[in-house]
Amino acid sequence: PLYSSAASDVYKRQVVYDVSLKKPTYASPNLIDILGVSSADILSLNNLTFKPNVDLVSEITNFMVKRPSEADELNLNFINSKTKKLVNINFRIVNLNQSGSNMYAIIISDLTKQYNDTLLLSKQVTKEQENAHKMKQILSKVSHEIRTPLNAVIGMNQMVLDYLAEDNDKKALECCQNVYKSGEYLYSVINNICLLYTSPSPRDRSLS
Repeated sequence: PLYSSAASDVYKRQVVYDVSLKKPTYASPNLIDILGVSSADILSLNNLTFKPNVDLVSEITNFMVKRPSEADELNLNFINSKTKKLVNINFRIVNLNQSGSNMYAIIISDLTKQYNDTLLLSKQVTKEQENAHKMKQILSKVSHEIRTPLNAVIGMNQMVLDYLAEDNDKKALECCQNVYKSGEYLYSVINNICLLYTSPSPRDRSLS
């Protein structure tokens, strides 16, 4: 184990593995809270296969074969045998180098909360991106629906002024009627937008 006082917390969640013996020589009793298996099981390499299909011995052995540096870490998701809940466990390998022995400390940390927080944040970001895309589509549609009648109002109004200048009352009246229709349509578009954003959502209506 690590013997410095600063590593007291680490000492409570580590396994010491002897490569020469090909087995662990020490396992913290506290690991039952993290992995859901006893230190006796860890020392005897029993009951270390977790759902779904995670063979902890094989995973760590394959990881150690690569001779990772202390910066390298192994993260695994599996079902805790004790709590029956999905956990995210981090394994960090530290070479102890004690008197030339080939021994490693496997520091084990439960990162489930951080993992779940990251997943939740990722889902929120995805949802916000989807909402932003939908809003962009809505604004594009609304922009078209508003600009079309507005352009008609402006264009017809100019024609009315031209016809009145020519004393052509009949044509001016036709343009006024078209301006009125375009204005009514524009009003209905804007009114529908206001209703869309002021009406309570189905969730809000169910709460009320």
